[in-house]
Amino acid sequence: MNKTNLCMSLCLWLVAVCAPAISLAQSASLLTFEEKEKQLQADRKQIADKIKLREEFCKRNTSKILLGDFGDNWSTGTHVSTQAIKYDLASKKASSAENLGMGIAIRYYKEKVSDIKSECRATTFDAKNVDEDPDKGKIRFASFSINPTVYYSKPQNSSDFNTQPALVISFLNDLASFGVGFNLTGADKGHVFLLLSLGVGFNP
Repeated sequence: MNKTNLCMSLCLWLVAVCAPAISLAQSASLLTFEEKEKQLQADRKQIADKIKLREEFCKRNTSKILLGDFGDNWSTGTHVSTQAIKYDLASKKASSAENLGMGIAIRYYKEKVSDIKSECRATTFDAKNVDEDPDKGKIRFASFSINPTVYYSKPQNSSDFNTQPALVISFLNDLASFGVGFNLTGADKGHVFLLLSLGVGFNP
């Protein structure tokens, strides 16, 4: 037997031996892929079922108006914030302020919110949606809120408090606010200012 015939025989033997193993491996790989796909579909269905249950739980089955709601798309809560930057329009100076403020958050929702439980509405530190948390996620998020707020501060070397009423508009679930206010008392009494504040909102 010459070398050519020997090589051909060896190749045919290798094919005969390896082909079944390769075919078996391919079948196993295909089976594993199908199993993973089925598991993925099952997981998706489970999540979809949880979201559906969450949405059903969040519905209010009563015509009684929830505390703080008015109309279908408006609700009120509380808002606590601190001034981050203040620009005094009279002195034309910007400063970082340390004033703490409290006010009412009048929130607007794009979707009807009056039929949704309070615990299912997002707040500043609790804003995961149902896709992120199918069991406890929120299903309503305020587009913005209008917050009448009063800021207070106590200057050094003074026993008096500075009082600063302001009207701010908040975004990102009451986290960031922009607005205008004025000094009701203190050394800059009567001065109007623009402000950026950071805060947190609460439901009733």
